[in-house]
Amino acid sequence: MKFIDLHNHPQVHATAELQRELSRARTADESVQSFIRRIGNITPVRYMINVRTRGLEPGHFRLIERGTLEGRAQARTDLWSLRAQRPDHNEYPVRQGGIISSLVVEPGPKVIHDLKIHDDPVLGDAIAEFGSALATPIFEDGEVSEWVFSFYQGRDEAQPDHLRLSIPNANLLARTARQLDLIYQINDLNTRLRRQLQEVATVQQSLLPRRLPEIPGLKIATSYLTSDEAGGDYYDFMHLPDGRWAILIADVSGHGPAAATVMAMLHAILHGYERPKLEPAAIVQYANERLTDAALESTFVTAFLAIYDPVTANMAYTRAGHNPPRIKSGLSGAISTIEDAAGPPLGIVPTWEFETGRITINLNDTLVLYTDGITEAFNIDREMFGAKGLDDALEKCTGDPDCVVDSVHTALFEHTRSRRRADDQTIVAMRYVGHSTDARGQNPS
Repeated sequence: MKFIDLHNHPQVHATAELQRELSRARTADESVQSFIRRIGNITPVRYMINVRTRGLEPGHFRLIERGTLEGRAQARTDLWSLRAQRPDHNEYPVRQGGIISSLVVEPGPKVIHDLKIHDDPVLGDAIAEFGSALATPIFEDGEVSEWVFSFYQGRDEAQPDHLRLSIPNANLLARTARQLDLIYQINDLNTRLRRQLQEVATVQQSLLPRRLPEIPGLKIATSYLTSDEAGGDYYDFMHLPDGRWAILIADVSGHGPAAATVMAMLHAILHGYERPKLEPAAIVQYANERLTDAALESTFVTAFLAIYDPVTANMAYTRAGHNPPRIKSGLSGAISTIEDAAGPPLGIVPTWEFETGRITINLNDTLVLYTDGITEAFNIDREMFGAKGLDDALEKCTGDPDCVVDSVHTALFEHTRSRRRADDQTIVAMRYVGHSTDARGQNPS
Protein backbone atom coordinates (compact mmCIF):
# COMPACT_ATOMS: atom_id res chain seq x y z
CA MET A 1 0.00 0.00 0.00
CA LYS A 2 1.36 3.40 -1.02
CA PHE A 3 0.15 6.84 0.06
CA ILE A 4 0.41 9.71 -2.41
CA ASP A 5 2.11 12.82 -1.05
CA LEU A 6 -0.47 15.62 -1.06
CA HIS A 7 1.80 18.43 0.08
CA ASN A 8 2.00 19.70 -3.49
CA HIS A 9 -1.80 19.74 -3.73
CA PRO A 10 -2.98 22.43 -1.30
CA GLN A 11 -6.33 22.56 -3.07
CA VAL A 12 -7.15 19.11 -1.66
CA HIS A 13 -6.72 20.32 1.90
CA ALA A 14 -8.59 23.52 1.14
CA THR A 15 -11.49 21.52 -0.31
CA ALA A 16 -11.61 19.26 2.75
CA GLU A 17 -11.57 22.27 5.06
CA LEU A 18 -14.39 23.86 3.08
CA GLN A 19 -16.52 20.75 3.51
CA ARG A 20 -15.73 20.73 7.24
CA GLU A 21 -16.97 24.30 7.59
CA LEU A 22 -20.08 23.62 5.52
CA SER A 23 -20.96 20.71 7.80
CA ARG A 24 -21.07 23.14 10.73
CA ALA A 25 -23.20 25.75 8.98
CA ARG A 26 -26.60 26.33 10.57
CA THR A 27 -27.88 29.10 8.30
CA ALA A 28 -27.84 29.78 4.58
CA ASP A 29 -25.69 32.89 5.00
CA GLU A 30 -23.21 30.97 7.12
CA SER A 31 -22.81 28.24 4.49
CA VAL A 32 -22.39 30.72 1.63
CA GLN A 33 -19.93 32.79 3.67
CA SER A 34 -17.80 29.69 4.32
CA PHE A 35 -17.81 28.88 0.61
CA ILE A 36 -16.78 32.39 -0.40
CA ARG A 37 -14.02 32.54 2.19
CA ARG A 38 -12.51 29.20 1.10
CA ILE A 39 -13.09 29.08 -2.65
CA GLY A 40 -10.13 31.39 -3.31
CA ASN A 41 -7.82 28.70 -1.92
CA ILE A 42 -9.22 26.13 -4.35
CA THR A 43 -9.44 28.13 -7.57
CA PRO A 44 -7.93 31.51 -8.57
CA VAL A 45 -11.32 33.26 -8.63
CA ARG A 46 -11.11 36.98 -7.81
CA TYR A 47 -14.63 38.33 -8.25
CA MET A 48 -18.09 36.74 -8.17
CA ILE A 49 -21.58 37.79 -9.19
CA ASN A 50 -24.85 36.03 -8.33
CA VAL A 51 -28.05 36.66 -10.27
CA ARG A 52 -31.47 35.03 -10.24
CA THR A 53 -33.49 34.46 -13.41
CA ARG A 54 -36.27 32.12 -12.25
CA GLY A 55 -39.69 33.33 -13.40
CA LEU A 56 -38.28 36.15 -15.55
CA GLU A 57 -38.28 36.80 -19.28
CA PRO A 58 -35.15 35.70 -21.23
CA GLY A 59 -32.27 38.14 -20.69
CA HIS A 60 -33.84 39.57 -17.52
CA PHE A 61 -32.30 39.01 -14.09
CA ARG A 62 -32.16 40.12 -10.48
CA LEU A 63 -28.69 41.09 -9.29
CA ILE A 64 -28.45 39.40 -5.87
CA GLU A 65 -24.84 39.90 -4.88
CA ARG A 66 -21.45 40.86 -6.31
CA GLY A 67 -17.94 41.73 -5.18
CA THR A 68 -14.46 40.46 -4.46
CA LEU A 69 -14.21 37.32 -2.35
CA GLU A 70 -12.77 39.24 0.60
CA GLY A 71 -15.42 41.95 0.43
CA ARG A 72 -18.31 39.51 0.12
CA ALA A 73 -17.02 37.34 2.96
CA GLN A 74 -16.79 40.38 5.26
CA ALA A 75 -20.22 41.62 4.21
CA ARG A 76 -21.79 38.27 5.05
CA THR A 77 -19.98 38.18 8.38
CA ASP A 78 -21.56 41.54 9.21
CA LEU A 79 -24.99 40.18 8.25
CA TRP A 80 -24.82 37.13 10.55
CA SER A 81 -26.25 39.08 13.46
CA LEU A 82 -28.98 40.59 11.30
CA ARG A 83 -30.62 37.61 9.66
CA ALA A 84 -30.53 33.81 9.73
CA GLN A 85 -31.74 33.10 6.22
CA ARG A 86 -31.32 34.53 2.77
CA PRO A 87 -33.50 37.54 1.92
CA ASP A 88 -36.47 37.21 -0.38
CA HIS A 89 -35.11 37.32 -3.93
CA ASN A 90 -38.24 39.08 -5.11
CA GLU A 91 -37.13 42.16 -3.19
CA TYR A 92 -34.39 42.82 -5.75
CA PRO A 93 -35.28 44.86 -8.88
CA VAL A 94 -35.41 43.21 -12.31
CA ARG A 95 -32.60 44.33 -14.61
CA GLN A 96 -31.71 43.89 -18.27
CA GLY A 97 -28.75 44.55 -20.49
CA GLY A 98 -24.98 44.27 -20.52
CA ILE A 99 -22.87 41.15 -20.37
CA ILE A 100 -25.11 39.42 -17.83
CA SER A 101 -28.15 39.53 -20.12
CA SER A 102 -26.12 38.08 -22.97
CA LEU A 103 -24.85 35.23 -20.76
CA VAL A 104 -28.17 34.19 -19.23
CA VAL A 105 -30.21 34.04 -22.45
CA GLU A 106 -28.94 30.53 -23.16
CA PRO A 107 -29.19 28.17 -20.14
CA GLY A 108 -25.93 26.23 -20.63
CA PRO A 109 -22.61 26.69 -18.74
CA LYS A 110 -19.99 28.89 -20.38
CA VAL A 111 -16.26 29.65 -20.31
CA ILE A 112 -15.38 33.16 -21.56
CA HIS A 113 -11.85 34.27 -22.62
CA ASP A 114 -10.51 37.63 -23.78
CA LEU A 115 -13.01 39.44 -21.59
CA LYS A 116 -12.97 43.23 -22.04
CA ILE A 117 -15.94 44.88 -20.34
CA HIS A 118 -16.00 48.64 -19.77
CA ASP A 119 -18.97 50.90 -19.08
CA ASP A 120 -21.36 47.98 -18.68
CA PRO A 121 -24.93 49.36 -18.24
CA VAL A 122 -25.35 47.31 -15.05
CA LEU A 123 -21.83 46.63 -13.78
CA GLY A 124 -19.99 49.72 -14.97
CA ASP A 125 -16.21 49.08 -14.73
CA ALA A 126 -16.51 46.61 -11.84
CA ILE A 127 -15.10 43.73 -13.95
CA ALA A 128 -12.89 45.78 -16.29
CA GLU A 129 -9.65 44.38 -14.83
CA PHE A 130 -10.61 40.72 -15.37
CA GLY A 131 -9.74 38.76 -18.52
CA SER A 132 -11.82 35.56 -18.30
CA ALA A 133 -14.89 34.17 -16.57
CA LEU A 134 -17.11 31.15 -15.90
CA ALA A 135 -20.90 31.21 -16.16
CA THR A 136 -22.26 28.47 -13.87
CA PRO A 137 -26.00 27.71 -13.95
CA ILE A 138 -27.79 26.67 -10.75
CA PHE A 139 -30.76 24.38 -11.23
CA GLU A 140 -34.03 24.20 -9.34
CA ASP A 141 -36.78 21.76 -10.31
CA GLY A 142 -34.89 20.96 -13.51
CA GLU A 143 -34.72 24.58 -14.67
CA VAL A 144 -31.98 27.21 -14.38
CA SER A 145 -32.99 29.48 -11.52
CA GLU A 146 -29.73 31.28 -10.68
CA TRP A 147 -26.28 31.94 -12.10
CA VAL A 148 -22.85 32.31 -10.54
CA PHE A 149 -20.32 34.28 -12.58
CA SER A 150 -16.70 33.76 -11.51
CA PHE A 151 -14.05 36.16 -12.84
CA TYR A 152 -10.31 35.44 -13.27
CA GLN A 153 -7.39 37.78 -13.80
CA GLY A 154 -5.83 36.21 -16.93
CA ARG A 155 -7.39 36.43 -20.37
CA ASP A 156 -7.50 32.60 -20.64
CA GLU A 157 -7.14 31.65 -16.95
CA ALA A 158 -10.71 30.32 -16.61
CA GLN A 159 -10.75 26.74 -17.89
CA PRO A 160 -13.33 23.97 -18.47
CA ASP A 161 -11.77 22.05 -15.55
CA HIS A 162 -12.66 24.97 -13.30
CA LEU A 163 -16.21 24.86 -14.66
CA ARG A 164 -16.35 21.09 -14.09
CA LEU A 165 -15.80 21.75 -10.38
CA SER A 166 -17.87 24.92 -10.25
CA ILE A 167 -21.10 23.31 -11.48
CA PRO A 168 -21.46 20.66 -8.71
CA ASN A 169 -20.04 22.94 -6.01
CA ALA A 170 -22.36 25.84 -6.80
CA ASN A 171 -25.42 23.62 -7.12
CA LEU A 172 -24.67 21.66 -3.93
CA LEU A 173 -24.14 24.93 -2.09
CA ALA A 174 -27.43 26.34 -3.42
CA ARG A 175 -29.33 23.22 -2.35
CA THR A 176 -27.68 23.36 1.07
CA ALA A 177 -28.67 27.01 1.44
CA ARG A 178 -32.27 26.22 0.47
CA GLN A 179 -32.41 23.36 2.98
CA LEU A 180 -30.97 25.58 5.73
CA ASP A 181 -33.51 28.27 4.88
CA LEU A 182 -36.27 25.68 5.21
CA ILE A 183 -34.89 24.40 8.51
CA TYR A 184 -34.71 27.95 9.83
CA GLN A 185 -38.29 28.63 8.78
CA ILE A 186 -39.48 25.39 10.41
CA ASN A 187 -37.60 26.14 13.62
CA ASP A 188 -38.94 29.69 13.66
CA LEU A 189 -42.48 28.39 13.12
CA ASN A 190 -42.06 25.83 15.90
CA THR A 191 -40.81 28.53 18.25
CA ARG A 192 -43.78 30.75 17.49
CA LEU A 193 -46.20 27.81 17.87
CA ARG A 194 -44.68 26.86 21.23
CA ARG A 195 -45.02 30.45 22.37
CA GLN A 196 -48.65 30.56 21.26
CA LEU A 197 -49.38 27.22 22.95
CA GLN A 198 -47.87 28.55 26.16
CA GLU A 199 -50.04 31.64 25.92
CA VAL A 200 -53.10 29.43 25.39
CA ALA A 201 -52.09 27.27 28.36
CA THR A 202 -51.73 30.38 30.53
CA VAL A 203 -55.22 31.56 29.59
CA GLN A 204 -56.59 28.07 30.14
CA GLN A 205 -55.12 27.78 33.61
CA SER A 206 -56.40 31.24 34.51
CA LEU A 207 -59.93 29.82 34.21
CA LEU A 208 -59.25 27.31 36.99
CA PRO A 209 -60.02 28.35 40.58
CA ARG A 210 -57.37 30.77 41.83
CA ARG A 211 -57.74 29.35 45.33
CA LEU A 212 -59.73 26.53 46.84
CA PRO A 213 -63.08 27.46 48.33
CA GLU A 214 -64.02 27.04 51.98
CA ILE A 215 -66.89 24.58 51.72
CA PRO A 216 -68.37 23.68 55.11
CA GLY A 217 -67.68 20.07 56.05
CA LEU A 218 -65.14 19.41 53.29
CA LYS A 219 -61.36 19.37 53.23
CA ILE A 220 -60.15 19.71 49.63
CA ALA A 221 -56.93 19.21 47.72
CA THR A 222 -56.42 19.51 43.98
CA SER A 223 -53.65 18.89 41.50
CA TYR A 224 -53.45 20.01 37.90
CA LEU A 225 -50.39 18.86 35.95
CA THR A 226 -50.20 19.83 32.30
CA SER A 227 -48.85 17.89 29.36
CA ASP A 228 -46.43 19.41 26.84
CA GLU A 229 -49.31 21.06 25.01
CA ALA A 230 -52.23 23.16 26.13
CA GLY A 231 -54.96 20.72 27.04
CA GLY A 232 -58.58 20.61 28.06
CA ASP A 233 -58.74 19.43 31.68
CA TYR A 234 -61.02 21.56 33.82
CA TYR A 235 -62.25 21.55 37.39
CA ASP A 236 -64.36 24.12 39.19
CA PHE A 237 -66.32 24.94 42.35
CA MET A 238 -69.45 27.12 42.05
CA HIS A 239 -71.38 28.45 45.04
CA LEU A 240 -75.07 28.22 44.22
CA PRO A 241 -77.71 30.74 45.41
CA ASP A 242 -79.36 28.21 47.73
CA GLY A 243 -76.11 27.59 49.64
CA ARG A 244 -75.16 24.35 47.91
CA TRP A 245 -71.95 23.89 45.93
CA ALA A 246 -71.55 22.63 42.35
CA ILE A 247 -68.33 20.65 41.96
CA LEU A 248 -67.12 19.81 38.46
CA ILE A 249 -64.34 17.92 36.76
CA ALA A 250 -64.22 17.73 32.96
CA ASP A 251 -61.89 16.71 30.15
CA VAL A 252 -62.03 17.91 26.55
CA SER A 253 -60.89 15.34 24.00
CA GLY A 254 -57.54 16.02 22.33
CA HIS A 255 -54.89 18.60 23.11
CA GLY A 256 -53.73 21.98 22.00
CA PRO A 257 -55.57 25.25 21.35
CA ALA A 258 -58.76 23.53 20.13
CA ALA A 259 -59.19 21.59 23.38
CA ALA A 260 -58.34 24.66 25.46
CA THR A 261 -60.89 26.72 23.51
CA VAL A 262 -63.66 24.18 24.13
CA MET A 263 -62.68 24.12 27.81
CA ALA A 264 -63.13 27.91 27.89
CA MET A 265 -66.51 27.51 26.17
CA LEU A 266 -67.63 25.04 28.85
CA HIS A 267 -66.46 27.44 31.57
CA ALA A 268 -68.54 30.24 30.04
CA ILE A 269 -71.60 27.99 29.57
CA LEU A 270 -71.62 26.78 33.16
CA HIS A 271 -70.95 30.18 34.72
CA GLY A 272 -73.69 31.67 32.51
CA TYR A 273 -76.31 29.07 33.50
CA GLU A 274 -79.46 30.93 34.59
CA ARG A 275 -82.23 28.33 34.38
CA PRO A 276 -84.20 27.82 37.60
CA LYS A 277 -83.55 24.10 37.98
CA LEU A 278 -80.28 23.70 39.92
CA GLU A 279 -79.79 19.97 39.57
CA PRO A 280 -76.81 18.15 38.00
CA ALA A 281 -78.80 16.53 35.18
CA ALA A 282 -80.43 19.83 34.18
CA ILE A 283 -77.15 21.77 34.21
CA VAL A 284 -75.26 19.10 32.26
CA GLN A 285 -78.12 18.77 29.77
CA TYR A 286 -77.99 22.52 29.18
CA ALA A 287 -74.22 22.39 28.62
CA ASN A 288 -74.67 19.45 26.25
CA GLU A 289 -77.22 21.37 24.17
CA ARG A 290 -74.96 24.39 23.90
CA LEU A 291 -71.88 22.36 22.95
CA THR A 292 -73.83 20.30 20.42
CA ASP A 293 -75.18 23.48 18.82
CA ALA A 294 -71.57 24.62 18.42
CA ALA A 295 -70.89 21.64 16.07
CA LEU A 296 -67.47 20.86 17.52
CA GLU A 297 -66.55 18.30 14.82
CA SER A 298 -65.21 15.17 16.54
CA THR A 299 -64.46 17.05 19.77
CA PHE A 300 -66.37 16.10 22.89
CA VAL A 301 -66.25 16.68 26.63
CA THR A 302 -66.47 14.17 29.45
CA ALA A 303 -67.68 15.56 32.74
CA PHE A 304 -68.74 14.69 36.27
CA LEU A 305 -70.90 17.30 37.99
CA ALA A 306 -71.94 16.98 41.64
CA ILE A 307 -73.98 19.31 43.83
CA TYR A 308 -73.08 19.07 47.49
CA ASP A 309 -75.36 20.19 50.31
CA PRO A 310 -73.25 21.26 53.34
CA VAL A 311 -76.24 20.96 55.67
CA THR A 312 -77.07 17.32 55.00
CA ALA A 313 -73.80 16.05 53.44
CA ASN A 314 -75.93 14.75 50.58
CA MET A 315 -74.52 14.85 47.09
CA ALA A 316 -76.43 14.71 43.80
CA TYR A 317 -74.46 14.00 40.65
CA THR A 318 -74.47 13.03 37.01
CA ARG A 319 -71.72 11.58 34.85
CA ALA A 320 -71.31 12.41 31.14
CA GLY A 321 -68.86 9.84 29.82
CA HIS A 322 -66.34 10.63 32.57
CA ASN A 323 -64.22 8.20 34.56
CA PRO A 324 -66.12 6.78 37.56
CA PRO A 325 -65.13 8.72 40.69
CA ARG A 326 -63.67 6.80 43.62
CA ILE A 327 -64.86 6.88 47.23
CA LYS A 328 -62.47 5.80 49.96
CA SER A 329 -64.40 4.76 53.04
CA GLY A 330 -63.41 6.60 56.20
CA LEU A 331 -64.47 3.59 58.25
CA SER A 332 -62.98 0.59 56.43
CA GLY A 333 -60.63 2.20 53.88
CA ALA A 334 -62.33 0.24 51.09
CA ILE A 335 -62.48 1.75 47.60
CA SER A 336 -65.81 1.95 45.76
CA THR A 337 -66.84 3.64 42.52
CA ILE A 338 -69.75 5.78 41.37
CA GLU A 339 -71.01 4.01 38.26
CA ASP A 340 -74.63 5.12 38.00
CA ALA A 341 -76.25 8.24 36.49
CA ALA A 342 -74.06 7.73 33.42
CA GLY A 343 -74.62 9.26 30.01
CA PRO A 344 -72.63 10.02 26.86
CA PRO A 345 -69.96 12.74 26.62
CA LEU A 346 -71.14 16.27 26.00
CA GLY A 347 -71.33 17.62 22.48
CA ILE A 348 -72.35 14.37 20.74
CA VAL A 349 -76.05 13.56 21.33
CA PRO A 350 -78.12 16.76 21.44
CA THR A 351 -81.28 15.45 23.12
CA TRP A 352 -79.91 13.06 25.74
CA GLU A 353 -81.86 12.99 29.03
CA PHE A 354 -79.24 12.83 31.75
CA GLU A 355 -80.05 11.20 35.08
CA THR A 356 -79.22 12.29 38.62
CA GLY A 357 -77.77 9.95 41.23
CA ARG A 358 -77.60 10.63 44.95
CA ILE A 359 -75.38 9.60 47.84
CA THR A 360 -74.82 10.64 51.43
CA ILE A 361 -71.17 11.10 52.33
CA ASN A 362 -70.21 9.53 55.63
CA LEU A 363 -67.74 11.00 58.09
CA ASN A 364 -64.12 10.83 56.80
CA ASP A 365 -65.20 9.42 53.43
CA THR A 366 -63.02 10.79 50.60
CA LEU A 367 -64.38 11.45 47.12
CA VAL A 368 -61.69 11.36 44.40
CA LEU A 369 -62.35 12.88 40.98
CA TYR A 370 -59.73 12.52 38.23
CA THR A 371 -59.20 12.73 34.48
CA ASP A 372 -58.08 9.94 32.16
CA GLY A 373 -54.55 11.38 32.01
CA ILE A 374 -54.14 9.54 35.33
CA THR A 375 -55.44 6.10 34.41
CA GLU A 376 -54.17 6.16 30.82
CA ALA A 377 -50.55 6.97 31.68
CA PHE A 378 -48.26 4.41 30.04
CA ASN A 379 -44.94 2.99 31.17
CA ILE A 380 -42.05 2.02 28.91
CA ASP A 381 -43.69 -1.36 28.22
CA ARG A 382 -46.88 0.38 27.04
CA GLU A 383 -48.80 -0.77 30.11
CA MET A 384 -51.45 1.61 31.44
CA PHE A 385 -51.55 2.78 35.02
CA GLY A 386 -55.23 1.95 34.88
CA ALA A 387 -57.99 1.92 37.48
CA LYS A 388 -56.07 -0.70 39.45
CA GLY A 389 -53.03 1.55 39.74
CA LEU A 390 -55.27 4.37 40.98
CA ASP A 391 -57.07 2.14 43.51
CA ASP A 392 -53.78 0.72 44.78
CA ALA A 393 -52.49 4.27 45.34
CA LEU A 394 -55.68 5.20 47.23
CA GLU A 395 -55.42 2.13 49.43
CA LYS A 396 -51.89 3.14 50.48
CA CYS A 397 -52.93 6.57 51.76
CA THR A 398 -54.91 7.71 54.78
CA GLY A 399 -57.69 9.32 52.79
CA ASP A 400 -56.56 12.83 53.66
CA PRO A 401 -56.88 14.84 50.41
CA ASP A 402 -53.23 15.93 50.45
CA CYS A 403 -52.22 12.32 51.02
CA VAL A 404 -54.41 11.24 48.08
CA VAL A 405 -52.66 13.64 45.72
CA ASP A 406 -49.17 12.69 46.92
CA SER A 407 -49.88 8.95 46.83
CA VAL A 408 -51.26 9.06 43.28
CA HIS A 409 -48.34 11.16 42.04
CA THR A 410 -45.82 8.81 43.65
CA ALA A 411 -47.49 5.74 42.16
CA LEU A 412 -47.66 7.39 38.72
CA PHE A 413 -43.95 8.17 38.75
CA GLU A 414 -43.08 4.65 39.88
CA HIS A 415 -45.16 3.38 36.95
CA THR A 416 -43.95 5.71 34.18
CA ARG A 417 -40.49 6.68 35.50
CA SER A 418 -40.97 9.98 33.72
CA ARG A 419 -41.82 13.57 34.64
CA ARG A 420 -43.25 14.12 31.18
CA ARG A 421 -46.95 13.58 30.53
CA ALA A 422 -48.77 12.69 27.33
CA ASP A 423 -51.99 14.16 28.72
CA ASP A 424 -53.07 16.55 31.45
CA GLN A 425 -53.48 14.90 34.84
CA THR A 426 -56.04 16.38 37.22
CA ILE A 427 -57.11 15.23 40.68
CA VAL A 428 -59.78 16.69 42.93
CA ALA A 429 -59.91 15.00 46.37
CA MET A 430 -62.56 15.96 48.96
CA ARG A 431 -62.96 14.49 52.43
CA TYR A 432 -66.07 14.96 54.55
CA VAL A 433 -64.77 15.94 57.97
CA GLY A 434 -68.06 17.08 59.55
CA HIS A 435 -69.02 20.51 60.79
CA SER A 436 -67.26 20.26 64.12
CA THR A 437 -63.83 20.16 62.42
CA ASP A 438 -62.11 22.97 60.57
CA ALA A 439 -62.98 22.19 56.97
CA ARG A 440 -61.03 25.04 55.44
CA GLY A 441 -59.94 24.13 51.88
CA GLN A 442 -56.18 23.81 51.53
CA ASN A 443 -53.95 23.97 48.52
CA PRO A 444 -51.66 20.96 48.04
CA SER A 445 -48.06 21.73 48.81
